Parts: sequence; C-alpha cells; structure tokens
Amino acid sequence: MPNPSKNSSPISEAQIEQYHRDGYLLVSGLIPGDIAAKAEAAMWRCAGIDPDNPPSSWDDVQGGICLYNSADLVDCFTPQCLAAAAQLTREDPSTFSKLHRHPKTYCAPDFVAAQEAKEDVSKFFRWDCAYTINIYPTSDEWESPTITSGGHLDHSLEEHYHKTFPPVFRVGALIYLNDIDPHGGGTYVWPGSHHELARVVRKNPARYEYRNRLNGDLPDLDLGDPVGMTLRRGDVLFLHHLCIHSGSKNVSNQPRFALNMKW
Repeated sequence: MPNPSKNSSPISEAQIEQYHRDGYLLVSGLIPGDIAAKAEAAMWRCAGIDPDNPPSSWDDVQGGICLYNSADLVDCFTPQCLAAAAQLTREDPSTFSKLHRHPKTYCAPDFVAAQEAKEDVSKFFRWDCAYTINIYPTSDEWESPTITSGGHLDHSLEEHYHKTFPPVFRVGALIYLNDIDPHGGGTYVWPGSHHELARVVRKNPARYEYRNRLNGDLPDLDLGDPVGMTLRRGDVLFLHHLCIHSGSKNVSNQPRFALNMKW
C-alpha cells in the first residue's frame, strides 16, 4: 500500500473509500521508521524480555494486555496517524489526541458507580500510557480464527453496558511494533462486516440497543470468511467500530507487539 504524504491529508480518497467499503484500512508510512524502531525496543524493555536472549518457553510470560508509561510507545501516535484517523471519520482533527481515552470512561454512570468499590479504573485507563495488546508464542497448533473462536465486536462486554449507537468510539487502530511472521499472531478481519451489523441493528434496534447482544448473535449472521494480512513494523490498521476482527495464535518464535487505540 502506498505511503501517505506528510501533510494534513496523509491518506487518499481511494483509501477512505476502501475503509468505508471494507470496514478496515491497513496503512504504511504514518510512523517514521526511527520512531517505530524505538517503540519496538521500548516494548521489549517494558515486557522485561531481552530480544537477544529470549526465554526458552513463552508459556509463563505475562503482560499480553498492559498499560505502559513509555514516551517511545506513545510517540507512535504521530500527527500523520492522528490526521488519518480524522480523515476516516471526517471529524475535526483537533479532537484526536495521542493520549489514550479508553472507552471504559464512556460507561453508563450507574455501572461506574457500581464498580467503584471493586474495580480500580486506573488499571485500565491512564492519560500518559500506551495500551498494548501483545501475543506471545504458543506451543499450540495454529488455526484460522472463526466467528465462534476469536471473532468479536470491540467493547461488547455485558458488564460495560456500551450501547451500539451512538458508537462508544469513532475509529479504532492497531499499531504493529514488529514484523509479523505468517501464523505469528496477526490480525484477521471480516471485510464488510460493519455493513451487515449496521443492517441488523436498523432492522431490530430494540434487540441490539447494546453491543453485547449484537456480539452474542454474530454466529447467526452471514459474515463470510476472515482475511489475514501481511503486517510490518510501523503499519497501522484502522478499524470501523462495527468491524468484526480477531487476533490469532502465534506459533512463531517471537512475540507480536502492537498498540491499541480508540478515538
């Protein structure tokens, strides 16, 4: 995919059309190579792993999903990355920040009040941190994700009470911090799934008022087969808020490092 130009419109109209058609867009060039390289090195340090002396077994490695207070990670949210997110949503670029606003902060007030006594929200949300979703190698056999095994709608946990509309976030992004080998934990997406989900919600808005119900009915929908993609360090995968996607097993010999962001 062509590199975007370094201006306020880093992606083309053709790419924007592709995003709205497919529900996702993979873009290279939004993050300069030196920034991406620093971020990968920072991720190894944050994870406490020496890339030159990896563990003999990854089974006990912790921290696949974590918040890390690292400027080198946060720097991946470059002006070009933020501008691309604004283009895809056709919203004011000034409303996009490299600092994280986790959708947990959008929870219904009664949920937040009910959780205060038993859940530390700061574990999930801090303005100065990068939210990472890393997939470490496994000894399991690789298998392609399916709707019943991996495919999901983001932020659809029942206890979070997120409504389908208005969306809990405008656009999601995964930023990959290293090259991903085949069967190395890459992301799979269901092209066009956002259109089908929007259709069923319009048909039965009362049933699908909340994202959790919509996510639970995914196996009943005809969403086709998922597709994988070649992922390289510094690539950004933008996802529509109704795009069904999945991680996958990592049967390679290295971790899959990625940052997760929602605006």
